[in-house]
Amino acid sequence: MLFGFCTAFAQDKPSIIPPVQTENITNTGRMTGLPLPRFVSLKGGETNMRRGPSKTHAVIWTYKKAGLPVEIINEYDNWRKVRDMDGSEGWIHQMVISGRRTVVTLDGTHIVRSGAGEDFSAVAKISGGVIAKPEKCKKNWCLLEHSQFEGWLPKSVLYGVYDDETFD
Repeated sequence: MLFGFCTAFAQDKPSIIPPVQTENITNTGRMTGLPLPRFVSLKGGETNMRRGPSKTHAVIWTYKKAGLPVEIINEYDNWRKVRDMDGSEGWIHQMVISGRRTVVTLDGTHIVRSGAGEDFSAVAKISGGVIAKPEKCKKNWCLLEHSQFEGWLPKSVLYGVYDDETFD
């Protein structure tokens, strides 16, 4: 569930634009040369996800929250095929996507820690749907920056970072 961050549309109008190949065999975007898949975030407060890569395709979601992480899985011209935290896939124009990384916490209550491990003291208690900036990620934990806290959470409670991804 996207925590009330988006609205679904039941429009299923036929498109006059031919379908686009959605498989990418090179693991880099044809348009940008950047890795596929990769995580990015949404720039604006209202962002439309469409069935295909043009404004003539039906809107299937409207995201209502800036900063939500999405995963780019393909590229076509100025459009990016994305997957959200619920697994929904569609096309979003590149102008409303930011390369700034964010993560969002999954459902439940989570204890933010002062270090990367359960033995560290609690810094904050947060719920699902909190958007934060990942500062660094180790094997199983990420250090997050948020206006209300800074601390570590396990990767297992985050969407927006890969299980095997590490960075400083």
